[in-house]
Amino acid sequence: MVIIELNHTEQLIATHVGALRRWHSRERGSQDQIIGSDPAALDREGAMAEMAFAKYLNIYWDFGVGTYKKPDVGSYQVRMAVANLDNWDKSRTSLILRANDAESQKYVLAVGRRGKYALPGWILGLAGKKPEHLRSGQHPAWFVPIGALEPIEGLNDKTN
Repeated sequence: MVIIELNHTEQLIATHVGALRRWHSRERGSQDQIIGSDPAALDREGAMAEMAFAKYLNIYWDFGVGTYKKPDVGSYQVRMAVANLDNWDKSRTSLILRANDAESQKYVLAVGRRGKYALPGWILGLAGKKPEHLRSGQHPAWFVPIGALEPIEGLNDKTN
């Protein structure tokens, strides 16, 4: 599995992008989707995860703020799970897809925190929205386990 570490400058830039995203969301009056979490921390970690994936692909990351449906990095959406990689329980980590996520979109999972991220894999939206991954409830979503993801190592030849 690929591990990417951001240097100090990269972490500072991504943290600033996360803060801008939090400000933009407040200005729009957006509702936070994850109850009981620290939305500012999630915005910072999400930006760092995107930067780590762009670093892995060796492509430019455009520091997107307010670009909700545009791919995060290249042609990919990056989904993030916060975890300390030193004691990370892979069996409890999933790439989460929502009903409005495009089935033709490629989604990448980045797991980690504070500038150190594992990239366990990716999946096409349609492939991830299988009945066995669906969890119903107030906000139904598909929780795709790491074992169902395509290996990240094969991604470079599939960037289009």
